[in-house]
Amino acid sequence: MTDTNQSWHFHAPSRMVLGETESDVICFLAPRQDQAVGQLLASAPMLAAIAHDLRGQLSESLVAWKGEEDSVQEEHAELIAELQAADKRADEVLGAPGAALSADTLRALATALLESAHQIDGRQPYVVNHAHRHGDTMYTLWSATPPSEEQMASLLEEEFEEDRGETLEYHAMQIREMTGVRDIPPVTTPDEEEEEDLGYGPASM
Repeated sequence: MTDTNQSWHFHAPSRMVLGETESDVICFLAPRQDQAVGQLLASAPMLAAIAHDLRGQLSESLVAWKGEEDSVQEEHAELIAELQAADKRADEVLGAPGAALSADTLRALATALLESAHQIDGRQPYVVNHAHRHGDTMYTLWSATPPSEEQMASLLEEEFEEDRGETLEYHAMQIREMTGVRDIPPVTTPDEEEEEDLGYGPASM
């Protein structure tokens, strides 16, 4: 496997993704995010190594097909076209400056990994809403079955006070719901709109 020369790990007590040393903080995990998200972020160097290895195997496959006779290539033209398209996509992603994965690629990768994990243990995300006198607080948990009231109460940062009218409700989510199924275009500020009208913005390029 490709050596990325990086080793990240998720430190659950501090909710931090750390590099090779304790002082090398990669990022913090938000309090309401499940620890599985931190573990996923910590696996980024490994995922990058896997991506590079798969790219190498894809290139070798294409070279092997090009070495076949014309009749064989014609028979498998559709497969070869698919491999070439995949090779082009890999080149765009891994050939980017710094070989950095784009934000959209990372989101798609996160969705695919979470769905693979679901196939293994059947756990899916549930959003738990704690309604209290100060408003509403939401939590996310992963479970193969709907959470009980005791399980939901264990998520709360403070004690659940049902006698004060507090309530707990859950909503089952599909993984693609949680990770986002559609992009919303960035909001254009008034200044940017004015620049575009004057011919200085992206529209003029």
